Amino acid sequence: MDDNKIIKLFFERSEDAVTSFAEKYGAYCHTVAYGILRDEGDTEECVNDAYLKLWNAIPPNEPENLKAFGARAVRNTALDMLDKRTAQKRSGAELALDELAEILPSSEPDIGTQLALSDAVGRFVGTLHTDARRMFLCRYWYFMSVEEIAQKWKVSESKVKMSLLRSRQKMKKYLEREGFTL
Repeated sequence: MDDNKIIKLFFERSEDAVTSFAEKYGAYCHTVAYGILRDEGDTEECVNDAYLKLWNAIPPNEPENLKAFGARAVRNTALDMLDKRTAQKRSGAELALDELAEILPSSEPDIGTQLALSDAVGRFVGTLHTDARRMFLCRYWYFMSVEEIAQKWKVSESKVKMSLLRSRQKMKKYLEREGFTL
């Protein structure tokens, strides 16, 4: 079904909206959540919670890109679930976020600054060479481990680590040029 039709179903408050979204993007949402949570049960719960968030968010929001809007809801829900876990072991997602924490503003920015930072990071990612961009997104959006990225792109783990390090260094310089205090 076309995204515009699915969005229309959300606006009509039709229960078919969630079903149609799940049929079209459910597997993708599952992949996003599983990449963060690494647990099948938590992933299913996360995706279902994200569907509820979509139901509550559309309307009033009318997303331009339904897939990205849904992925963001799933990703944020998965990150919230990850925060609530009480396990001692740190997950790959937490480790990836720690890597980025070194170059992002340390204080809690207001919503305007958050939006500007998000926009700047998006522009930065667009400046990266294709391979570096793929590795960056795999690590910091999908929270894949270095080993998984190396296997996916058939390169050595050291190449992945170096690419990510260089990308983080470039991003730090880019954000500083954009006026962010790091």
